[in-house]
Amino acid sequence: MKHTLFTLLLTTILVMATNQANAATFEKTGKITRVLSDSSLWGGCMIELDSPIANGCGYNDGWVSLDCKATSTPTGEGNRHYASALLAASLNKQVTVHIDTNIRVTYGYCVATRIDTIF
Repeated sequence: MKHTLFTLLLTTILVMATNQANAATFEKTGKITRVLSDSSLWGGCMIELDSPIANGCGYNDGWVSLDCKATSTPTGEGNRHYASALLAASLNKQVTVHIDTNIRVTYGYCVATRIDTIF
């Protein structure tokens, strides 16, 4: 009986923690209107979508960091996102950007953890 109660309690805690972690992520779809590369700010690179990112990211504009300098994400991840963003922008295709509000760079801009190009 104690083992079953402990298992139920542990499962409840894990489900609650997972739900809170998922609440910090969201998706935004749009076209890339600008691509930014910088040597020291904003994680090294950003993209601007044609609609505001919102959810408390940066200045409530369309900018989101890709973190090319790996200040908050694994090395190389941001550069792959940047390459995908350049491809989508050059082909004038829409993207869906997955954003985590817990990962931020300079001036509070959120970081994209995934980019899907819509063909």
